Amino acid sequence: MDWRNKSFKILSLTDTETAILNILSAPKSVQKIAEDSGISRTGVNHVIKNLLSKGLVKNSLVGKRYVYSSVTLE
Repeated sequence: MDWRNKSFKILSLTDTETAILNILSAPKSVQKIAEDSGISRTGVNHVIKNLLSKGLVKNSLVGKRYVYSSVTLE
């Protein structure tokens, strides 16, 4: 899903939240999201927590780590 669409401005997403949602087309760990976005891991954790509370991201346990992916509207 392309989260750059202006219709998602109604959700009051920050530029960082939008950037991370665009990266999450496939499940990724916090470390991989940080590498792909150039945002620190602690920054990614903070944004992921916000996106989880908004229901825009889901998490799955893979081995001992969580991976995150954006929720799709199908």
